[in-house]
Amino acid sequence: MYLDHPKKLVFVHNPKTAGRSIVRLLRLDDADSFRFAHVYASTIRSKFLQDDWDQFFSFCVVRNPWERYVSLYKFQRSPMYAAMLRNNLSSLIAGRFGLNDWIEYNAMSEAKANWFGIDQKRWWEGVTTVFRFEDIEAAMQELAARFGSTVAVPHENASKASGRAFTEQLNDRSKAIIAELDRATIEEFGYVAN
Repeated sequence: MYLDHPKKLVFVHNPKTAGRSIVRLLRLDDADSFRFAHVYASTIRSKFLQDDWDQFFSFCVVRNPWERYVSLYKFQRSPMYAAMLRNNLSSLIAGRFGLNDWIEYNAMSEAKANWFGIDQKRWWEGVTTVFRFEDIEAAMQELAARFGSTVAVPHENASKASGRAFTEQLNDRSKAIIAELDRATIEEFGYVAN
């Protein structure tokens, strides 16, 4: 979460949806912002803004759930993630399993990787605007115009592509698990796993 009182702006950072790039674009790291990464919109509203929520422009980015889980897996396997979180449980789990086994393990286990099994709805429900990751260039242009940014922003924390489309990396069982986990987002935004 990035809360900027002077700009009347709340950015609800859904993991693996270009959040770091948006933070740079809007200079939220440099602003007098109150930051907690990946806090849900409902928590921001109830704990930080209470009656002032409607005075702020709040937004979030959603992503195709199947693509997002592949990106989450790849990020949690990365040396950067392991170093950043000192080889936490998420990086250890991702490092131990291939993609489909990682999805099945997390779906069945009590100990889950960070952000696994949380419908993106937790981040987008109740915000003013929801942008789609698939339209991130247009979203960034709109945000830059609205908040006066002239910064050209590269995509940060981007997962490295493996050369295969995400749907080719996921087996049918993994696709079904993800469809169940992120059902509300799939229904609300019309995502498909093809």
